[in-house]
Amino acid sequence: MTHLRFQDATIETGGRRAQAGPLLGPVDLEVAAGETLVLFGPSGAGKSLLIELAAGLRTPSRGSVRLGNEPVASIRPDRRGVGLLTQDAALYDHLDVRDNVGFGLPRGSAHRDARIESAAGVASCRDLLAGRTPASRLSGGERRRVALAKALAPEHRLLLLDEPFEGLDATTRARVRIDLAAALRERAEAVRIIAVHDRGDAIALGDRILLLDRGRVLQVGTADDLLEHPVSSRVLRVFSDVPPACLPARLEGPGLHVPGGTIERPADAPPPTSDGSFELVVRAGAVRVVTEGGLEGWRVLAEERTATGRELVLEHPEASGPEGLLRLVAAPGSAAPAPGAVVRITLDPAGTRLFARR
Repeated sequence: MTHLRFQDATIETGGRRAQAGPLLGPVDLEVAAGETLVLFGPSGAGKSLLIELAAGLRTPSRGSVRLGNEPVASIRPDRRGVGLLTQDAALYDHLDVRDNVGFGLPRGSAHRDARIESAAGVASCRDLLAGRTPASRLSGGERRRVALAKALAPEHRLLLLDEPFEGLDATTRARVRIDLAAALRERAEAVRIIAVHDRGDAIALGDRILLLDRGRVLQVGTADDLLEHPVSSRVLRVFSDVPPACLPARLEGPGLHVPGGTIERPADAPPPTSDGSFELVVRAGAVRVVTEGGLEGWRVLAEERTATGRELVLEHPEASGPEGLLRLVAAPGSAAPAPGAVVRITLDPAGTRLFARR
């Protein structure tokens, strides 16, 4: 069966930035037929570059990308069997929707119309098939859906989708995600790689998730692996729905010094770095305001309204910067400290995780 193998695949920077490190990689993993690998990470993480490597649109500076037993870039484009949705939702503007969706299907085939209808149904654009509207007259969201249907219509051995839900309204997005997940399960012979920037999409679609940040692979695994067994504080920050705070911590006798005071060192704490430093990740909601004891000197920076109520944003002089901001969920109807107030806090151990500083 077909498989896609990245072997230390790297894209180097060029020109004066050559000393800044690779744009992407090294990436070393295999994606099997019938598996959906989701690429997840912030903008600029390298997701689109990895899609281009998989499609053979780029050749790695080092390492290799092989489809089956052949380097993918050396396979003739018409023999690769790649279904590709790019970020720019490329369509043939002079063709209408039906001809765009069916472009990769042989005319006269008994299954052509059925494949077009099925793919358009998954992409929620079946209503656009009836007219003869050229693609140049479609809206941005319509182009996205038609381009997704165009990538899905042929029976490819390699399906690559770059941000398939970009520009879709919430209702359409939810419907397309459900239908796409069902369509992917039917393609047991295809390798599937999907790039997304929404964590819910990654969890819903991915058999495995490759977490990228600034061109580096942070971790590869199931959603449970990334949520319950992260290998670094950066994994938690990138993959959390609400980014947690990351506080500096260092050994101080049997405890840990963190901004504002000392806390108990967890029994399962990892070995520290040579200078005894750690990073303490604090999830949203793990903070409590107290009147005595606790960690001192935390200032209420702001109060923000959220979908679930109110949150206080706290900062400390020893933890400056966006990674050091703590979030306190204010109880409904409570008299929360006003912005500018300096408070004492405690941290719920169940909402914290300790990592050796890297």
